[in-house]
Amino acid sequence: MVKIRSKIGLIPTLPVPSLAPSGAFFWSLTMNAFKNKRIFLIISLSVLWVFPYCKESKNESQDVLALLSFLQSNPSSPEPQGPQNPQNPTVEPPCPSQWRFQNVYLANKITEAPGSTGEGFKDSRKAINGICGCGKLCGSLDVYSLQSSATTDYCEPNEKCVVLEWEGKKVKNTQGIDFVVFENGFCYNSESNCGVSHFMEPMFVEVSVDGNAWCGWNPQYIGDNTQASLTNPNNWLRFAGVEPVVFHQEKWQLSEQDIFDKTKAGGDGFDLLDPNFGNSGENCTTTLKSQIQSDGFVYLRLTFVGSRGFSVHNSFDGTADVDGVVAREVGTR
Repeated sequence: MVKIRSKIGLIPTLPVPSLAPSGAFFWSLTMNAFKNKRIFLIISLSVLWVFPYCKESKNESQDVLALLSFLQSNPSSPEPQGPQNPQNPTVEPPCPSQWRFQNVYLANKITEAPGSTGEGFKDSRKAINGICGCGKLCGSLDVYSLQSSATTDYCEPNEKCVVLEWEGKKVKNTQGIDFVVFENGFCYNSESNCGVSHFMEPMFVEVSVDGNAWCGWNPQYIGDNTQASLTNPNNWLRFAGVEPVVFHQEKWQLSEQDIFDKTKAGGDGFDLLDPNFGNSGENCTTTLKSQIQSDGFVYLRLTFVGSRGFSVHNSFDGTADVDGVVAREVGTR
């Protein structure tokens, strides 16, 4: 078994911008009352307590009482756990919808998702329900956060991993990028930092014909343990989870083929004819490499780099998030 390891050491924590109290922030809380009604109720009662002598009309009093009664009668929703975005806290909500592209093939079957609970960000179905990227400066919430288990069939035990496939199909080798992995990375602070400083949760990418032997792209981290180096996407070679996700299936106005162009859609593309393909993996022989290149692969395995010795600088919850994967060409098995 060939696995790339790296011991980077302790990594400094990125500063997270604070939100100073303001009228705009209070209004934001008001507008998001449905997300956490209990907090809004407390704030509302506090306002009434602080200003007990303000004169109000009968109608205003009735409005306040009606509002508080409504909030008390609707229990608060749990706070969201999982992917976050310190640079742009206001991210778009998940947006699963019907896949509408005729010549772009979405991975649509979960082969294995160890540790998946089927709820929230631990719902593996979010890795196959479509791709709803948030753009260059924020991360989508329509994602599955990789989990692990001591008992697995395709993933390595205790590694945070997911295995996907295209039901009844295999991904074929074609010209250029053969498939794209969309995670939920983004550029720090401004688009001027794109290509220089990214929020990243890198993943190993491996493919297989039978689910036993796996071939990868010989990924390498070529930087050091400084913050500037670890957040530089140019130091993470042949990993997924490095580039922002611009592609949003409901808003996409460009061509289907543009989905495979990193400069337009984002995401991390992989080519079966890349000279590095077959130089890493698990039991990846020259024969298997040639077989995949000539006839295609069935299974795609994505594994969080932190499960294989990397000290990851960015990850909030100690794992990577998968929005979806698309292939350029598929064929029958």
